[in-house]
Amino acid sequence: NIQAEYLIRVRELLPSGKPLHFWGIGHPSTFAFFVALGADSFDSAAYALFAEDGRYMTIEGTMYLKDLEEFPCDCPECSRYTPKEVKSMPQEEIMRFLARHNLHVCVREIKKVREAIRGGWLWELVQMRARYHPKLLEALIFTFKHFKDELEKREPFSKKSGLFYSGEETKERPEVYRAKKMLRRVIKVKRFFSTVLYDQVPIGLRYTYPFGQTHVPGEAEPEEEPTDEELISHILQYQFGPEAVNAFENPIVIRSKSTGMPRQVFDGEERVGMIRHYDGMFVPSLEGARKLVRVLPYPRSRVVIKRRFAETVARGTTVFTHFIEDIDPEIRPYQEVIAVDDSDSVLAVGKTILSGLEVEEFENHPFMKVRHHVLPRESETN
Repeated sequence: NIQAEYLIRVRELLPSGKPLHFWGIGHPSTFAFFVALGADSFDSAAYALFAEDGRYMTIEGTMYLKDLEEFPCDCPECSRYTPKEVKSMPQEEIMRFLARHNLHVCVREIKKVREAIRGGWLWELVQMRARYHPKLLEALIFTFKHFKDELEKREPFSKKSGLFYSGEETKERPEVYRAKKMLRRVIKVKRFFSTVLYDQVPIGLRYTYPFGQTHVPGEAEPEEEPTDEELISHILQYQFGPEAVNAFENPIVIRSKSTGMPRQVFDGEERVGMIRHYDGMFVPSLEGARKLVRVLPYPRSRVVIKRRFAETVARGTTVFTHFIEDIDPEIRPYQEVIAVDDSDSVLAVGKTILSGLEVEEFENHPFMKVRHHVLPRESETN
């Protein structure tokens, strides 16, 4: 618990763009946990010290070479020898074998952690590893209980992967904590469905992350389908706030002919956006963004661009942190947002890379990938 608390508190003191090196963390079963809390790199002599003591590392724990009859590993070292052959080697060779194996295990776990970050399943990996030792599970529960806000503010707004229940602590995960808070935005609701993690959820959010992507053993899919009106109303309120329900006068949902799932969204004859297939989020078109800006309080869901960079962004250039004049502090990574100029005119729409709170901590870093923009790119005008 002490290590987790120290790491989080130091991470809070450092600017987001600065890497945090966590010294002395050597067992691979802990790597995913400490990375999820903000560590970027580790160093430790544990792989060699364990080898000197005849200890053989695995992700699940540590074994003694003398107790092994076969190696539960297929790394290059373990594929070359049997335990009996290794035990017959000179002591120095045994230590080298164990050190090389232990290092392979550590490197393999670091690669898995990086892939989990890319795939959006880091917390699933953390919870899986926490089952390997009671102290690690205790530290995870302690962290979720005491540092919800610190974890939530850098947690991606949406992911392509599902959210898998793997124990009571799942109820305290940062994605769940945020979703339950954001449900308070959805105030115009008549129908709900019940869930283990989120309690009562508006029916229109049935397909929206994380509600539609959460997997809990024994929890059945909702029997009822949302109407098009419920779908648009509840998604807009959840993503943009209760004022967003007034953005469109006559919203119409066009469903996929092959799957029946909601896809394109029109306001009368005008396309105002789409509902993304993998997370059920509303992705506004330029006209949809204009209509949202008219009803949303400033600076909700906005990235305000400095005057000298306004045309650059309007032509589709990625928004960098030094382009930004003002921003909604509630914006999170991988969230759909609207870039506007200092007169609140829409320049572009796109998806964020960082949290709104991190803008001032990066001097020159990509912040928002532009999807639609109001002016043609420079190459298109030549």
